[in-house]
Amino acid sequence: MLPLTANLFNPDPLLLQTAAFAIYKIEEQAYHKHTGRLKPTVKKELDKAILPPVFRAEEEEFHQKLLLIERVITLKKIELFKQIPGEIITYMAEVTEEVNFKPGDTIVREGESGSEPFYIVLDGVVGIYEGDQKVGEREENGVFGEKILLETETFEFTAIAAGQCTLLMIRKEELFNLMSRHIEILACWIDIMNGETQDEEVIVDVL
Repeated sequence: MLPLTANLFNPDPLLLQTAAFAIYKIEEQAYHKHTGRLKPTVKKELDKAILPPVFRAEEEEFHQKLLLIERVITLKKIELFKQIPGEIITYMAEVTEEVNFKPGDTIVREGESGSEPFYIVLDGVVGIYEGDQKVGEREENGVFGEKILLETETFEFTAIAAGQCTLLMIRKEELFNLMSRHIEILACWIDIMNGETQDEEVIVDVL
């Protein structure tokens, strides 16, 4: 337990959150005892990520979002990002947001600005449409919106949740910030824009 407790004070958010989660799984009381020594803002973020919420109504649904380490693992599975080192992938994982969509929800609309986020499918299926014609699907680990970066560009497709979907979202301003600081991410997106990288396993085209 001692090495885990020591990592609660590690400035690396990945090690911090992973250690806190491990302590919580081993002994919940120990988690509260040791995280009580952290800054209130740090403990609040850990509790938000690790502890199940308390609902006021029985009908409220609970969805446990991915921990940072789980988001890192998810990103590393995606073919588009294979060339990005693990440490750099962690920076990408830190700026992702997990979002849920109900069946029939429009996630991206044709003609929308390129300032919109791009998405990674965690669970479910997203239908891709050009006009009224379905042209493809994105399933688990599939991505869409990655080639639309500039506000002057617009989406040439509409993305609609085919069922209950959970996605990871990265906002374009966060992506530009990462590109400016990490050449590996910039190089990855240059390849994406040039069509040199494609994850064929997660793209299902409709003939």
